[in-house]
Amino acid sequence: MVKLRNENKIASRRNISSRLVKVAVVLIILITTTSRLLSWLSK
Repeated sequence: MVKLRNENKIASRRNISSRLVKVAVVLIILITTTSRLLSWLSK
């Protein structure tokens, strides 16, 4: 039982980290696209 609980904790931590990575990637893509659009519009 204790082993299962520890595995569940590790799995939940992995899920949270993967979600954070996905969010970070999306934010980076949005920032890069907006900066490109702004530079294109300023030309």
